[in-house]
Amino acid sequence: MELSTEAVVGALAARSDYQNDFDSAFPGQGGITLGRTAASLAAYVRTLHSGNSSFDQFRFGANVDALSAGARRGMFLFLGKAGCAGCHQTAQYDALFTDNEVHNTGIGFKSEQRRARRDFLTPGLRNVALTAPYMHDGSLQTLEEVVAYYNRGGNPDPELDARIRALHLTARERADLVDFLKKLTTTFPQEQTAENGRKGAW
Repeated sequence: MELSTEAVVGALAARSDYQNDFDSAFPGQGGITLGRTAASLAAYVRTLHSGNSSFDQFRFGANVDALSAGARRGMFLFLGKAGCAGCHQTAQYDALFTDNEVHNTGIGFKSEQRRARRDFLTPGLRNVALTAPYMHDGSLQTLEEVVAYYNRGGNPDPELDARIRALHLTARERADLVDFLKKLTTTFPQEQTAENGRKGAW
């Protein structure tokens, strides 16, 4: 969040609506603390569900029509020429789309920074079309910008991950890759969406 833990707690405590929410969630426990903030974030994350995307229907449901021709081309680019799967997969790339490792992507380089300040955990890509802006600092606003960034080989950085290099993707290939990424968005049955609108959005 580009803040110290003390600043996070202070920012939350400065808002009366958050104070009321914490008092309701943790009655009689003394308000906003770092531990309760972490517990609240963890409780929220546990409500996020993903699955049954067009990709899942294609890969696991044997629905060959679930992915358009462009999205299928994008999937093969993701796994091959574009090199996305180098970080956005484990042996089970279709689960979370992350290797759970840290990498330097060239975003936010300052010469005086320690290397560790520029290494960031690979995010999962489930529902990535719903989570703009992108990169750890929110500097890229669209998936098209993200693909363009990696296509040009990122930003110069002496510690840049070796997997980040100019990709020389054509305009159609870039569009196909974005099309595939959008197909990682969860869909839920209508009755589940109606039950819980926020869950349906994920």
